[in-house]
Amino acid sequence: MSESKARELRQQRGLSIVAMCHETRVNPTILGMTERRQLAPSKKVRETVAAFFKVPEAQLFGDNGIAL
Repeated sequence: MSESKARELRQQRGLSIVAMCHETRVNPTILGMTERRQLAPSKKVRETVAAFFKVPEAQLFGDNGIAL
């Protein structure tokens, strides 16, 4: 399985999960599971991640809330 779009963007910026979580205040376990497509995060988390990367939420998450 390929990397999620969110993970790709995070890695392109040279950020660890911990660093991104510090910036966004999203729990690192939630972010990690979201990036691995093991969890459909809450609407608030999806909005926070999309805003952090300055991209539309739909670019990172499918209709089911799972990371693309």
